[in-house]
Amino acid sequence: MFRIALLVITLIIGVSVTFIDWRIYTKPKTDIAFVDGQQYRPASVLNALVVEQTVKEGELVTLGQELFVLDTKKHENVTLSLTASLLTLTNELNNTEIDLPGLRARAERVEKSVNDTSSMIEYTQSRLSQFRTLGENASQTVVDNTTFALNTQQQQLATHQKLEIDLLNQIASLTQRQRDIKDEIALLNRQIDLHKKIKNDHVIVSPISGVVNKIMVKKGEVATAGNAMIDIIDNQNLYITAYFIESYLSQIQIGDEADILFDAYPDPVVGTVLQIEPIAGAKVSGVSPNYSSGSYTRLTQKIPVRIAFETPSETHIALGMSAKVSIK
Repeated sequence: MFRIALLVITLIIGVSVTFIDWRIYTKPKTDIAFVDGQQYRPASVLNALVVEQTVKEGELVTLGQELFVLDTKKHENVTLSLTASLLTLTNELNNTEIDLPGLRARAERVEKSVNDTSSMIEYTQSRLSQFRTLGENASQTVVDNTTFALNTQQQQLATHQKLEIDLLNQIASLTQRQRDIKDEIALLNRQIDLHKKIKNDHVIVSPISGVVNKIMVKKGEVATAGNAMIDIIDNQNLYITAYFIESYLSQIQIGDEADILFDAYPDPVVGTVLQIEPIAGAKVSGVSPNYSSGSYTRLTQKIPVRIAFETPSETHIALGMSAKVSIK
């Protein structure tokens, strides 16, 4: 009986040790890991020649430090041209504001003349009708004079009406031109503001304190609007990017502790899983498999995992340093 109990205990201990050894052996680990940091890539906002470059790859930079100076002579010349056009339009607008009141006053006077002449015509036509009613009793001379006066008044009315139409057309045309000038002035002001802003943006500065990882546009080359000019990495908040095979993914959780062993130092450092990237490393590197080719070869994918760590005292951790990582 004693032997049976001893055998059972020995079996349990053996299974437990084997299980522990299996857990240790199969815990997530990788030797594909390196020191990384948050990247910042300031870009140019205009197409311009780089006339000054103050940094080199590998150098440290500070927040707000000048990195590049762009040539803005073209934009300065455009600004001068736009400003000259703005002055011309402003003078034209001032002239319309002087001319319009005079034209409106003339139109009012002509309108009054039209009304007065129309009233005179009605009166003259009424008198002429009275004379014609009298027949032979009416003086022919009076009838002729009245008829002549009526014709003269009708000619004056036609002249006044033509002048009134001409003045109203001038007023309408000048008013429309005034609106157009104001729209053109608003557009020019926006363009001038844009080119002034471009002039102010001709100096590219560092958005952070960090280290220059790569320079994409050098002195003497042309910067393209919207394209990054430099790659700066925040070396004050470094982390580990470790690539684990996909079969380990179910065993890794955000917040898990990790042992980090740098190739340069003998003692491990404790880290914490910050983020599990949503894209496999093969996809990140641009060599993801082509499933539609018909010749697909199954590959084990590697998942990038971001791990935070505290830099040990009396050690120097640099970007790109290699490490081995195991999840506890």
